[in-house]
Amino acid sequence: FAEEVFRREPQDVQQFMLLTCVSPTFNVGSNTDTLGVARTSDLIDHLRENGLLQSSGSSQFRFHPLLREFLRRKLQSEQPDHFRELQEQAIAAAQNAQRWEDAFELAIEADRLHLAASITAEAAPALLLDGKVETLERWFSACGDSIFLHPRAVLAKAETLTRQGKLSAAAALAQGLAEDSSVDDACASRAWFLAGQALHLVSEDDRALEFHLKAKECAVNVEDVRNALWGSFIAANELERPGAPRFLDELESLKSSDINSRLRVAIGRILAAERGGSYAGMNTVTASFLPLADYASDPMVKSSFLTRAADVSSGQAEYGHACQLASRALAVCSSLNLQFAMGTCLLVRGVAEIGLRKFAKARQTSWSRAAPSR
Repeated sequence: FAEEVFRREPQDVQQFMLLTCVSPTFNVGSNTDTLGVARTSDLIDHLRENGLLQSSGSSQFRFHPLLREFLRRKLQSEQPDHFRELQEQAIAAAQNAQRWEDAFELAIEADRLHLAASITAEAAPALLLDGKVETLERWFSACGDSIFLHPRAVLAKAETLTRQGKLSAAAALAQGLAEDSSVDDACASRAWFLAGQALHLVSEDDRALEFHLKAKECAVNVEDVRNALWGSFIAANELERPGAPRFLDELESLKSSDINSRLRVAIGRILAAERGGSYAGMNTVTASFLPLADYASDPMVKSSFLTRAADVSSGQAEYGHACQLASRALAVCSSLNLQFAMGTCLLVRGVAEIGLRKFAKARQTSWSRAAPSR
């Protein structure tokens, strides 16, 4: 059927279809200008009118997957050298435009798992920011052992495992990377931090503190230092070490305009006040930082701040506000697949609902908290 459809088209349309089928999507301009095809707009209009081409975002188009597969096979069998050349161009264009899903799919189609793993490493920060944990999990599976050739891909795998609540596995993977003598300095500090973070979440704070201090030793930039100081404070505070405030003071002394860092300091002050047995003055802290929460790029910082702010509101008997904040934190965790953090959000919201004497809702919240483990 695809052959029939293809043969009905004029020669120039056939040639255009073959040239544009290599990539899952193509852009008018950035892709088509390099193909040397005249009347691009007319050809696209013709294909769209005949239902052979579909819009895929602004100025982007794609063939039906079955038609594209036919076209690719035809081009590969009849013009193998040209096909490989177009494939390389398509991968490079997708990477340059940060169209990560296209780049990854093309690398897999070319059976270049090493390149696919490299693309995964490049794409991971953006995908994690968007909460696309399932996409990353599929990519890791498709790449197989190739991801272990790319330290940044291993870091992304460890962070994905953390978000999925597979904390022991995340800690082991990150620690293994950190201890690998071939790992460059740029990845070592991040690996120790992720290992320490996962260990803190399973209440192994002695080891977590040890790893965060190693992260600080390996730090090569200010972001590494911030992460290490934050992790060290969290673990030391949980262990009730007298030196815990020193880490928080050092983090605050960096005088960063970064919203994530500022929110971390606020969270730290709340945790220190909680450890001291009083939330006195913390309402002022949460009120001054609350407008910044929506601008935090780190979802774990954002959800943690909202949860701690909800705790403070409950401690001041402002249960309605606490319930709203806890619900916002839960929405962040749900949308970005922060599964390990959902229980805390539900717990804090349940406490607020009890304070409001909404016992039926509190019971429902408690059921929601229990359901995932069933």
